[in-house]
Amino acid sequence: REIVKAQDDDIMIGIPHVLFHRSKMMREQCVNFYDKWGTRNAGLVVGAIDIFKSYYDNGFTMLYANYYGVDCAAYFAKVRKIWDARDIAIICGQTVFDKIANNIFDNAKSIQYLYAPSQNAFAQYEDILKNAEKIDKSVLIIVILGPTATVLAYDLAKKGYRALDLGHIAKDYDFYTRKDAKLTRFFAPD
Repeated sequence: REIVKAQDDDIMIGIPHVLFHRSKMMREQCVNFYDKWGTRNAGLVVGAIDIFKSYYDNGFTMLYANYYGVDCAAYFAKVRKIWDARDIAIICGQTVFDKIANNIFDNAKSIQYLYAPSQNAFAQYEDILKNAEKIDKSVLIIVILGPTATVLAYDLAKKGYRALDLGHIAKDYDFYTRKDAKLTRFFAPD
């Protein structure tokens, strides 16, 4: 609730846009997921948000997985500009990049990886945060660590880091570049 209601202009918060607006271009599997998930969780989301605050779409990291008929090439070209020729640190689960053939971050100036547990990372949150705080503040931090990523990016942002919770972006880009349409594999745990 603290994160969703944060009033800091330097912190952008994303929520599931699909709870409020549906696109005809959404893949059937995703419609089915959000119908079920939304039924169980919409009240929780709506009850937590500040109706006077602007939110972003947290689904921006899963464009290829969620939609068909969109210009993914142009989209990913724009997204990759965020870290183009920059030093970045990626905090992720130990196995996140094991099956990724096409790394969306390959245009960064340099990449350092900090690994955390692929599952239940929050159980080691204090250690993960402590290690992240060793990163120079000039380095862009990208967190791919499930629900833990949101809290970690928020806490790092409050400490003056530029930190992004980019969820499924690496996997989405890889599936797009390989034209892999087997989304059951996309949503399988890493």
